Amino acid sequence: MEKRQTKLLLGLAKKLNSQKRSKEVALNSLKSAGLLTSSGKVTKNFPNLNRVLSNSAQ
Repeated sequence: MEKRQTKLLLGLAKKLNSQKRSKEVALNSLKSAGLLTSSGKVTKNFPNLNRVLSNSAQ
């Protein structure tokens, strides 16, 4: 994943976190963007997303 993409994903995670959304709403946003499957797993198109999401949780 390119550094630019990683920065954009981190920005999205911070934006979702700063808006005090519920976990369900945040997950639905990621699903509608095509980043997560309907079961909540990362799609094959974004294999490094788990690393980004775990970093944003810190």
